[in-house]
Amino acid sequence: MAKSNVAPPQDSTQQTARAATRPCRLLLVEDHPMVRLQLENLLRTYPEVEIVGTAADGEEAIVVAHRLRPEVIVMDFNMPKMNGDEATRRIVETLPETKVIGLSFNTNLEVREAFVAAGAVGFLDKQLAGRRLHSTILAAVHHQ
Repeated sequence: MAKSNVAPPQDSTQQTARAATRPCRLLLVEDHPMVRLQLENLLRTYPEVEIVGTAADGEEAIVVAHRLRPEVIVMDFNMPKMNGDEATRRIVETLPETKVIGLSFNTNLEVREAFVAAGAVGFLDKQLAGRRLHSTILAAVHHQ
């Protein structure tokens, strides 16, 4: 079994100092390869963000999140094997310091409520991601 290099939890003062000195570590979870690539390209333009990994479904997201311990996860809703709300619930239960932002083309109230009930700190319509993803990620990093 590989040894984990997990840093101890930080208090909010340490998190604020960290945010000023290095990019936040982000995991991108999206099942459609072209959409994932577009989101990766967009995220790479943000100097405050470091993409540490990607996943293509909810089950993989859980495994990768536990291995990489990202600060923020951008999580699609409709995915094979396990939807984003269930993956969010499981990740937030075991990694409460990780902030999840839900993402979907389906913006009906049920999807938003499912993400919030699962513990997500934000939700974005994929069509607005180009304009709002950066500010939503920064808000998630500073979410108390």
